[in-house]
Amino acid sequence: MLQLVVCSRSRSKDATTTNPLRSSDWPFAGIGCNLNKPTFPGTTLIESRDPNILPKVTLDYLGTAADRASARECVRKGYGLIQSAAMQSVLEAPFGLEDSIIASGDELDKFCRADITSNYHLSSSCRMATRDKGGVVDQSGRVYGTTGLRVCDASIIPTIPPSNNMWTTMMFAERIGRSVRDRQDVGQSSSKL
Repeated sequence: MLQLVVCSRSRSKDATTTNPLRSSDWPFAGIGCNLNKPTFPGTTLIESRDPNILPKVTLDYLGTAADRASARECVRKGYGLIQSAAMQSVLEAPFGLEDSIIASGDELDKFCRADITSNYHLSSSCRMATRDKGGVVDQSGRVYGTTGLRVCDASIIPTIPPSNNMWTTMMFAERIGRSVRDRQDVGQSSSKL
């Protein structure tokens, strides 16, 4: 799923400004292209039982051909939008991208890799699934291989939802919270709140 996000900001034309995005003398508009359902899950590796040792997280954005193709499609659509006659009537000049980058799949992949970042809807790093399918927690949020430890946040969503994940996370929290309160697994939890 692709999501175009349009924002307006001010930017300084002076290249020596230390933080040009915070200057207000040059208005500009930007288009952010989000891949809401990437196909590469990334990896999280816990290397120590010590809670002070951070896990090794590998995001590998655009790690699959499908993700790269989706990113190219989204950026090309966004670029087409800013190049449209309607936008040309209000834009002075585009910056950051040019026709030659858009025309080349390899150059566009380089552009996307250099400019990619998280859109802060991270999920699925401790996904709920059976152990043999790479799961970290069971349907009641219990962490495999531990006793007395549950996880109940967006990290347990089995696959990244194609939209913002707040409601999905709240649904998991309600079901797992009820199972803890009732001392029953999610599948056996009572219906009373």
